Amino acid sequence: RQLIWDGLRALHARIDLAAYPVATFIVPSGWHGEGWKNEGFQLTRPGATLTDKALTIAPGAWVPLPFSRECASPPQFAVAGSARIPEWSRIEGLWRPVSRFVWQALLRNEQPSALDVRFVPRRGGDTSLVHVESFAVLARASGTFRLLAACANPHYDSVGVTWVDIAVRPAGARASGTLGGS
Repeated sequence: RQLIWDGLRALHARIDLAAYPVATFIVPSGWHGEGWKNEGFQLTRPGATLTDKALTIAPGAWVPLPFSRECASPPQFAVAGSARIPEWSRIEGLWRPVSRFVWQALLRNEQPSALDVRFVPRRGGDTSLVHVESFAVLARASGTFRLLAACANPHYDSVGVTWVDIAVRPAGARASGTLGGS
């Protein structure tokens, strides 16, 4: 919107310097723990492989995954099947700002999924990675999903939504690519 025009005498702006919280699904360099073995740019454990873009998991596996959040409250999670992933998440990247209204609508309209997701706050004694916590995924059936997460902040009308693609396949089967890049 145009802010300067003929006759403008004063302009007042309010700048909010509160941090914009973004949560990210990460593969920490050099990190291993919770049964994961670090193999360069991916983590592996029996029944699962995690890269910075996708998790491949065997049905029935319950897997803790590294997660970083820069927000005071626990993140909110939404799961979308491959046919229902939001158009705004069909970009190359790890996160995107989305209006709070759009995010809340996604949470309200979430369909039952073959994934159970639970946030696991960092244990007090674990100081190996200060900002790394985890979430756990239980895969009940085969399929391809996008797990989305956001940290709400009352200072903003939008949330930073991050995602990771999850392919639930029998052990030994390989996932191909991600769901949404364009």
